[in-house]
Amino acid sequence: MAVPDLDLKYSSGAIKTSKSVAVGGNLTVTGTLTAGGASLAPPNTPLPADHGAIGWTGDPRLHTGTISAVNGTIYLARVPVRTAATIGTVWWCQTTGPTTPTTGQNWVGLYSSAGALLSSVGVDGKTGNGPQNGILAAPQAVAAGFVWVALMFNAATPPVLMRAAGQSAAANVFNQAAANYQYAVNGTTAGLTALPSSFVPGSNSLTGATAFWAAVS
Repeated sequence: MAVPDLDLKYSSGAIKTSKSVAVGGNLTVTGTLTAGGASLAPPNTPLPADHGAIGWTGDPRLHTGTISAVNGTIYLARVPVRTAATIGTVWWCQTTGPTTPTTGQNWVGLYSSAGALLSSVGVDGKTGNGPQNGILAAPQAVAAGFVWVALMFNAATPPVLMRAAGQSAAANVFNQAAANYQYAVNGTTAGLTALPSSFVPGSNSLTGATAFWAAVS
């Protein structure tokens, strides 16, 4: 016999059930939610939302390494998006800003999980140190899953990027296929001046990849 759904719309007080519960919308719990005898509470660790972000590559405090970017290289970072959202800004961090950026050849962009360029913005003027942000030309509504953040620079001296201390490419992408690498480069690894309209995620490469910090909001 089929088990009917439990309608929580007007429920209050303690609710106990040994049956499956289907919720066809948002579920707000103002008290304590317990499953299997354990209380389900938010983790005691920083989350993207604590910084007004939608997703990130990881807690920035764990990104204690640095690496000098290579001119004309498109660096990719996979950023999880746990629920559908609209992304308008891309974030990264420069421990040392670039000097004499080449006009029109410094970009950050947002790509879909399939490798399609959703939106981008020129960042020639981002020459400072510390967290940087690029406001996309058009905010993008994305489904739950993940997006790629892309960085590309051309300057007399390109920026030094904040990255995870564990730079080992093999560890960063363990048990992932190329199309899902946490960090990668794709296509020509140097000499580019603009972000391509698309790339093939299955052709991602670890050669020259770096575990740079990125976030979206």
